[in-house]
Amino acid sequence: MAPTERVRSGSADAHDWSEYKREREALDEEISLWCDSLTNADVSREVEWMRGGTPVETNFGFNLVHMFNHATHHRGQVHAMLTSAGIDPGSTDLPMLPEMSE
Repeated sequence: MAPTERVRSGSADAHDWSEYKREREALDEEISLWCDSLTNADVSREVEWMRGGTPVETNFGFNLVHMFNHATHHRGQVHAMLTSAGIDPGSTDLPMLPEMSE
């Protein structure tokens, strides 16, 4: 079962599910192209950022892996919310992915 016809965003605006899917696919493509453009030098460099007002320096490659791991965490949260709302988000098991069933 897909989400209802209209899905409320965090703002007062409501968007339909197909619009969200298009936006997600476009962002996924942008992220994929960006990752493809990275060099060994890019992922090996140290980057400085702020954590609670304190400068921190970490490896960019480490940060990149964390970005994808953290996204997985949020997808799990959404999956749990959909399931608790009575919506079947579909299987996420590897053999059930569309690209694996071709």
